Amino acid sequence: MFGNLVDLLVYTIIIPVMPSHLQQLRYHRVSALTGWLLFAFSAGLVLSTPPIAVFSERYNTRRMPLIFGLLLLAGSQVMLMEAPTYAIMCIARVLQGISSAIVWTIGLALV
Repeated sequence: MFGNLVDLLVYTIIIPVMPSHLQQLRYHRVSALTGWLLFAFSAGLVLSTPPIAVFSERYNTRRMPLIFGLLLLAGSQVMLMEAPTYAIMCIARVLQGISSAIVWTIGLALV
């Protein structure tokens, strides 16, 4: 459940923080760019959930993939915070979506 809490925090923190961060980087149409960042997360999540679910059911070990997902989630969050360009922010959000799929799929399979 801790992993799911961390994932929800990563997902929701973008709404209040990202517009001011994009403005500091001198981007225009900040609300549209923030919306695309939300989409990038969702795209990573939707596209990676089926293969992760298959992997989770095929192999019996779930602890190490969950730890990997949490580390990937933390790394992609740092990547997003330190991203110098919008393209890198989008890549970080896709990675957050993939790691979120790992955390939710494997985390709920453990319950």
